[in-house]
Parts: sequence; C-alpha cells; structure tokens
Amino acid sequence: KNVRALHGGLGDITPANGSYDPRLLNKKSRMVTFGTKTGSSMYPVFSIDALFRNATLSLAHLDVEGHEPQVLKGATRTIGRDRPILVTESHERHAPLAHNQTMCTLHHFDYEAYRLEKPCGRWRDCRNYVSIPKELVNINALLKILWATSILPHCPPSARTL
Repeated sequence: KNVRALHGGLGDITPANGSYDPRLLNKKSRMVTFGTKTGSSMYPVFSIDALFRNATLSLAHLDVEGHEPQVLKGATRTIGRDRPILVTESHERHAPLAHNQTMCTLHHFDYEAYRLEKPCGRWRDCRNYVSIPKELVNINALLKILWATSILPHCPPSARTL
C-alpha cells in the first residue's frame, strides 16, 4: 500500500526526460547518460518533491551515479517538510565535485553525514553516507557511538539460517 513502482529516474525538475543507449544494458555497467538526448531509449525523470507532494518521505537511499546533488535539489521541499533519513552513495576521490556538492547540500539542509566504511561499488573510494537531521539528537548521538567504537548490532545465529 505504501510502495509504488515507477519506471523512470530522479532529477531536480519534473517533468523531464533522460535517455540511454539500450545496448548499455547488455554490458557489465548500467551507467547511462543523464539528461541528454544521446540515446534511443527515453525514460521520464521525476523530482522527489513531485513524487512526495502528497506523501511523507521517511527514508531514502540515493544511488544515482553522481547525480545526488541534482536529486537533492529536487527534494528541497520534501526534505524541509519531512526531515527524512537519507543514505547517499558517494566517491570522495573518483568524483570529488559531486561528493563535495552532495556533502555541502546535506550541510545546508542541516544534516550530519556518517560515512560507512564498507566499500559499496567497483571504485575503491565508493562509500555510503547515512545522513540524519541534526535535530534528531538521540539518534545522532547513538550513531556516533556505534560508528566510533565499531559496535554494530549482531544477527543472532538462529536468524542467519532463515
């Protein structure tokens, strides 16, 4: 009831279109050219603000191949209204401009970002960042303790066999 699947991409404006060469889907990498008309297959691009105009966003994981700053720009109203927890993928060395823009945007929204140390992609510097609104002090403090001491919840042995 609270999940709706859409075929499309995320961006900073709605309506918009992106395109890709469908031959890319047969390759190892599914990277596409965002917001250009260089491919033969088109897809709609939505902003988070448009998608959540009449709904609440509690948690979002953004893995949009370096376009996180544009997606966050298209989520300004929703982030200001709902203050969701945000997880973003970023590359500090491989894509420093996008990384810095993402971190600055999150800072502007008054979020604190926590870097997960486990690599998340083919680039060695790929990391996920959990970003939490600064007003959630208790969660914020808990995460600082967990990551600073590397104490993470453990899965009981009985749950691993499911």
